[in-house]
Amino acid sequence: MSNLNIMRIKRNNFYLVLVYIIFLSVLFLTKNQKLFTEFFQGDLLIYSNHYKNNSIPSYYGLTLYMSFKLFNSWLAFSYFLLIYLIVFYTTIFVCSLKLFDPSSNVKYILFAIILASYPFYTGYAAFVLKQGLGMIFMLIHIFYVKKQFSILSILIMLLAIFSHYIFILFFIIFYYSKFFNLRVLIFLMLFSIFIYIFNFKLFSYQNLALYLENNFNFIGEDILINTFEGVKIKFAIYSLLPLLALQVKQFKNTINENIILNKIIKFHFLYSALIYIFFSDYYYLDRFLSLTWILYPFYLIPFFNKVFFKKKILTN
Repeated sequence: MSNLNIMRIKRNNFYLVLVYIIFLSVLFLTKNQKLFTEFFQGDLLIYSNHYKNNSIPSYYGLTLYMSFKLFNSWLAFSYFLLIYLIVFYTTIFVCSLKLFDPSSNVKYILFAIILASYPFYTGYAAFVLKQGLGMIFMLIHIFYVKKQFSILSILIMLLAIFSHYIFILFFIIFYYSKFFNLRVLIFLMLFSIFIYIFNFKLFSYQNLALYLENNFNFIGEDILINTFEGVKIKFAIYSLLPLLALQVKQFKNTINENIILNKIIKFHFLYSALIYIFFSDYYYLDRFLSLTWILYPFYLIPFFNKVFFKKKILTN
C-alpha cells in the first residue's frame, strides 16, 4: 500500500471520529439533555426508582437486570443512561459503516444528521430500555455475525432475547425470510395490509396469549387486556415505504446486490405481514412494527452511495 493511500485512510478515519464526536455532542446538548437530570418521568422514573432501590423486578429481562446489577451499586442512574446512550448510538453508527464506501466523509455527516433526528431512535435510546438493549444486540447480529449458529451468534441472540422476548420472533423470521422469493413476500405484505385496512380478523392474538398464559405462565394479564379495535392508516403507510422505495431503480439494484440489505428487506416484508395478520388487534401494535422501522435509515445509504455520490455499495 502506497504512502498516499495510507495517509488518505488515516485522514478519513480522523474525519469519521470527528464527525461522530460532534454528533454525540449535539445529541446530548439537545434532545437528551433532560436524561441527565434527576427529574425523570414515565418509564424512566420507574426504571430510576428500581435502579436506586436495588429492587429490580425479573420482568425487566435478564440482560437489563444484569446491567442494572453491574452498575447500580457505584454509578448514578443518570450516568448509567449516559453509558447506555453512547453504546446505543455507537452501535448504530458502527453498523452503518458496513454499508458505506469509506472514501467519502460527507455521507457520514448526512447519516449522523438522520440518526440524530430519527424519532424511533430517540424513543429506544431514551425511554424503552429493554427493547433498546435488545436492538443493540440485534444490529450487531445483522451486520457483524457472519457464521450462523456459532457460539458468538448464539450468545448475541440470547442477550437480545433476554432483553425482550419480542426478539425471539425477530431471529426466527430473520432466519427463514431468506428462503422466500422477494415477490412472494411483497404479495404477502400487500395481502396483510389489505386485510388490516379493511379490518378483517383472520386471527386474534389473545388466543395465543391465553394459551401461553394458561400453560406456561408466559404472558401477563395486563397484556391480555391491551386490545385495540380499529385501524391506524399511518402504520400501514409507514410499513409500505420500503415497497415504494423499490420502485426506484437505484434502490432496487442495490437491494439485489447487497447481501445485508437483501436480508433486511425480506425480513421487513415477512415480519410486517405476520404482525398485521396475527397481532392487528394488539394495542401496542407499533411496538411490534417498530422492529422493522428502526432499520429504515440504513435503506438511505444506497441513495447516498449511488444517487448522490455515484459509488457502489459494499457487498459484505
